[in-house]
Amino acid sequence: MVTGARRTGARLAWAGAIAVALACGRSGDRPEAERPLPDSLPVVRLTALDSALARPGITVEYHWEAPDTAVPGLEVTSYAHPATGLEIRLADTVAFDLDGVVAAEVRPAGPGHMVVLRTSMPGGERLLHVTTWHQRERIGVVVNGHLVTLAVVRTPLTNMLPVIDGPIPLDQARVLSERINERLRAQSADSGGQASPAGPGARAGRS
Repeated sequence: MVTGARRTGARLAWAGAIAVALACGRSGDRPEAERPLPDSLPVVRLTALDSALARPGITVEYHWEAPDTAVPGLEVTSYAHPATGLEIRLADTVAFDLDGVVAAEVRPAGPGHMVVLRTSMPGGERLLHVTTWHQRERIGVVVNGHLVTLAVVRTPLTNMLPVIDGPIPLDQARVLSERINERLRAQSADSGGQASPAGPGARAGRS
């Protein structure tokens, strides 16, 4: 396990029904390194997303970062950090996924684009509950088994949250958002247009 590694990142913010801010960095009350990402890091992130999109279908899961010390009964999985390649340990319990999501959208992000999820009203309520109790904790976004985003939750989230905070090329953002929207349309058809009753707290799936 890698310990004592420097964690750096970039700040992201956008406006929805409430102001939402996520920042990649160290959780807790310790000061964070607010430095620009080196030019090479977005390339690594693109590689992680490419690997995720190379797999058929789409799964998008949000997992809280596991504590540095072992917690009895807590199952964790190790992933490679999308920017640095360092080991990141995430709890296997799914904090949020595509249940309660109505659409994926592509939005501008600096020189590129980002992909965000828009929630239904019940999904937004669940998201608000989950993030209210985990402010200043790091959450990882796992797409098809690959960690593509790691961020600190700065404020409670409700109606929108990022899949990947960019910047990524427009064509890649469109592929990701359309893959997610196809999955959402299929889920809606399978349930007769009704939202799935499943939600956060489920165990992480293995594919």
